[in-house]
Amino acid sequence: MQVLKDELREKILISAVKEFSLNGFEKASMRAIAKKSGMTAGNMYRYFKNKEALFEAVLSPVYSKIVKLILEYNDPPREKKDIEKVFLNELVNTIVEIEEEYRDELLILIEGSKGSRFEFAKDELLRLIEERFRDIIKNNVENENLKDAKMWAKIAAAGLVEGMVIILKDKNGTENKKSVVNSLVKMYIEQIVGLY
Repeated sequence: MQVLKDELREKILISAVKEFSLNGFEKASMRAIAKKSGMTAGNMYRYFKNKEALFEAVLSPVYSKIVKLILEYNDPPREKKDIEKVFLNELVNTIVEIEEEYRDELLILIEGSKGSRFEFAKDELLRLIEERFRDIIKNNVENENLKDAKMWAKIAAAGLVEGMVIILKDKNGTENKKSVVNSLVKMYIEQIVGLY
């Protein structure tokens, strides 16, 4: 029996990211991934039993990190000055780190996961972000002013995610990416709190 090699597994994952980036989950081909990896499809199936398992291996790390990031901020700061100083800085730093490490995987997750178990990941992320925005509103406004909080949180979550997609798609990047992400996140949080 041949021993599975970590470097070949990694080569498959790199090739899979390229294939899934180009074609999404539904149209991606295991043969194309094998060819890009420099091996036969049969050999590749020794590493990943099917396309779903390979897709899972590509996206699970980034999906887990994003969900963890969102859930870590379960109790946002109650003071506006703390939102700006602590919450925003930590949130932006983490977003930029994830974006730098998993740019392609994030785009696949958001735009190329149709037909996979991650098909509704974007909706789930939007729901989690919306909940965090509602928490920020609840912590920073009087109860009688909360009637439209759910709608504004939903709008802000959608805008934030779409803004991040635009940043992710910018292949040239920007030297001040952290500043752009900071401005984007800060804009939505300040606008939500400012509404009330």
